[in-house]
Amino acid sequence: MESAVSAVKGYDVWPRGPPTVTPTRKQRLRREYLRHVGSPGFAVAAVLLLEILSWTQAKFINPAPVLLVSVVCAAYVGGMFEGLIAAGITVWYYAYFVSAPGTIFPTMYETFRQAAVFACAAPAVALMVGLLKQRAARIAIEAAHREREAAETVVASLTNSRQAEKASRAAEERYRGLFEGVVAGVFRTFQDGRLVDCNQACVRILGYDSRQDVLHLNAASFYWYPTDREALIQRLEAGETISHLEVPFKRKDGTPIRVRMNARRMDEGSRLLFEASIVDITERPEAHPVPD
Repeated sequence: MESAVSAVKGYDVWPRGPPTVTPTRKQRLRREYLRHVGSPGFAVAAVLLLEILSWTQAKFINPAPVLLVSVVCAAYVGGMFEGLIAAGITVWYYAYFVSAPGTIFPTMYETFRQAAVFACAAPAVALMVGLLKQRAARIAIEAAHREREAAETVVASLTNSRQAEKASRAAEERYRGLFEGVVAGVFRTFQDGRLVDCNQACVRILGYDSRQDVLHLNAASFYWYPTDREALIQRLEAGETISHLEVPFKRKDGTPIRVRMNARRMDEGSRLLFEASIVDITERPEAHPVPD
């Protein structure tokens, strides 16, 4: 209801009161106000200083440099508009300074020429300093914007890296769960027989106590006949995939067993690996007799 009434009357009502201004923002706004209002004070201070010194022995013969410095200070501190105000003040004082006693404007050609030159120089200096300040402020804003974009890019890259790392870790955990969850024993080896990995079912089938015990062995020691592995590797290197091959193996204690094997070749970059899965079929009636 209050919002509707305020809309009819033509002004807005803050639903939760007027916005609060933090003390830091108040201080910043106060500094900005004093900077813009007080910048032309450089010119006023220069005029007062020159006027006081004109009554002493330290009188300035040519006040133009001091006045131009005050214009530069006003434009640098306040901005172009404040610099132009200071330029107007200094032009008025310079015309008064070079005029004949008892007058407020130069009447002689030489003094009029000096006043005209200064009247052109002072605003030009204010414009130049103001433009340079604006350009410097614009460059600073662009640099801050680029830094912000670079920081956002770095943060996004780090976020993507963390997300990719989490996804990779999750995929590895899923693979490990699948690797460990299968009934068949799975092991991976290099071409020379060194083991890369194996699951717990492989450890159980071969009769060992832990994965580390198996990983310290050579895969050739699993076979009852070492020549069986050599023939198997030759077939895999030729690109063949082995399925349901019955192979005599032996356990840790030397007991012969018969396993049904599936094997394949794996190319992982510059590494050549062989993966095999085995199932113990020693007790099955269709299995061939184990060797003596």
